[in-house]
Amino acid sequence: MFTDLDVASAIKSVMKKLPEVTLAFWIMKIAATTLGETAGDLFAQTLKLGYFLTTIALFLLFVVTLVVQLRSRRYNPFFYWTVILSTSMAAPRCPTS
Repeated sequence: MFTDLDVASAIKSVMKKLPEVTLAFWIMKIAATTLGETAGDLFAQTLKLGYFLTTIALFLLFVVTLVVQLRSRRYNPFFYWTVILSTSMAAPRCPTS
């Protein structure tokens, strides 16, 4: 059974890994999303890997970056934004007409 102290400690631990939400955060988020979409299309269309292989490869990259971020003890901007970028890249691709 968890005590209030255990819950408070867990919340503090999680909050240490999150960035402050500011204008810079939103600029980085938009840039990461745009770059992620572009990189996903690069692999699928330009390099002709296909949508299935690209989705699998980028999903595995996402899992690796997520595990690294979750294992970190405090907020590391590089790890955090790598997860955001890989999330955008791992999104399923739909062929365009």
